[in-house]
Order: sequence, then structure tokens, then C-alpha cells
Amino acid sequence: MNGANELSLDVDLAAGTVKVSERTFPDSTPIGEGAGRDPCGDSAYALSTSHWPKGTTIGWRYYKGTAEKTGLADKRAFGAVATGIAHATDASTNCVKGRRFRPKPDIGQRYEGPTSAPPGINDNGSCEEKDGVSSLGWAALPDLSPSILAATCVWHYNGVTQESDILLQTYRKQWWTAAASGEDDDGEEAADRMAGCPTGRYEPAAVVTHESLHALGLAHIGGAEHARLTMSPFTRTCDDGAATLGLGDYKGLMKLYGDPNA
Repeated sequence: MNGANELSLDVDLAAGTVKVSERTFPDSTPIGEGAGRDPCGDSAYALSTSHWPKGTTIGWRYYKGTAEKTGLADKRAFGAVATGIAHATDASTNCVKGRRFRPKPDIGQRYEGPTSAPPGINDNGSCEEKDGVSSLGWAALPDLSPSILAATCVWHYNGVTQESDILLQTYRKQWWTAAASGEDDDGEEAADRMAGCPTGRYEPAAVVTHESLHALGLAHIGGAEHARLTMSPFTRTCDDGAATLGLGDYKGLMKLYGDPNA
């Protein structure tokens, strides 16, 4: 596998337009020691065109779909999704003691159970009509570009997000996670966690954290110097670095949602 792409679709209901962004994640991108700035001191971020109202608790449902094709046990397939969402809204980080940036941004999430309806992303990668449910899960979509790793649709009106769906591709894609469902690694070194990762597999919690930040209103922050931020458009197989936020990712969330106590 030489890399993967991310498909982001921004549906502006007020303007009646759809903005499609596709970014390549080259597998050869160096995201190891010495590559890019220290994410704990990198304050760069970029905002997209919409976000949820401050103080919202986003209800989401899990779509199991073709999770059996991931090679993960059911518990891990779900746990990776749940962990990725929680890491985004809770501002999880390896930068500070306690592993959470504080104050927490004024946005939350709540799991509302499974759904039999897949995320609103068609076989060709276009967005369906919003259905009032933000759903996340697994699907095999062979009509998508062979390199698509994940796709996100965001529906908004006058800059206010109303729904967001995230799909993880299982067609000719391989996934792997070191952590059990919903569990943190208590500071275990990334190299130790990922040592058993088979070649060519992607870490789903890291991908979901990145996609969840898109759904929350953050855009990519380009440049090799920012390659270690979660919202960098760079990733590689067997890398879980994006599963925790850097300083810029946190600052972007605080710009949108602020301190709940303010």
C-alpha cells in the first residue's frame, strides 16, 4: 500500500452547494522522531466553514456494517470509533499531565446506540440527504477511489453544523489497533503499542480522531513542519500519533467552542 486518501464533503444547505476535498496521505511520509515540530509546542490550526453551536452534546450512532472485514474483533472495531470521537471532544493529549488539555472545549458527545442505517455517503462518495442522525461506522464501497481510507460528510446551514457522518472504508483496506475497546494505554510508549502492527494496516482510532475534528469544524493544517498535529493531512500505516491532540488542534477547538465556564 503506497498511501491512502481522505474524502471530505461539505454540504452547504443554505447555498445549495457541495465542496469536495480530497487529500492524499502518502505512506512514505516521515512522521517519526525529528519530523515536524513538537506537537505540544505547535499552535497552528485552520478552521473550516461550519461548526456545531457551542455547548452542544452531539448524539451519534454506530454502524457496524462491514466491520468483520477489518480484521478486528467487534469490540475493538466499535471501541476504536468510540475512542476516536472521545479523544476529539475531550481534548485528549500526550502533552500534559492527566492527558487532557484544560479547560475542556464546550462541546460534547454522547453514544446513542447502534443503527442499521449506514453513514449518508453513497457508493460513489457523494452525500445523501441528511437524516437527522450523525452516524459513524464501516462500509465496503468498491466504487470509491481505490485509495480512499475514510470519508466525512458535514451538513450545515448558514455556518451551523446540523449533522455529520463518518465512514471508514473496508474494501481492500486493512486496519489494526493495539488498544482494547475504549481503553487508554496509560502512557505506554507509541512504539511499544504499535510494535505488533502488521505491515500495511491503519490505526482506526487515529483516523476517527482526525475525521471527528473535521466534523467539529477544523480544517487541515498543511506544511511538513506541522506534520505531527492531528489535523495534518499526513499519516502512515501503523501510526497512531493522530489519536491525541497537539496544541494547535486544541487551540482550534477552543477558538470554536471556548471554555464552558466562561
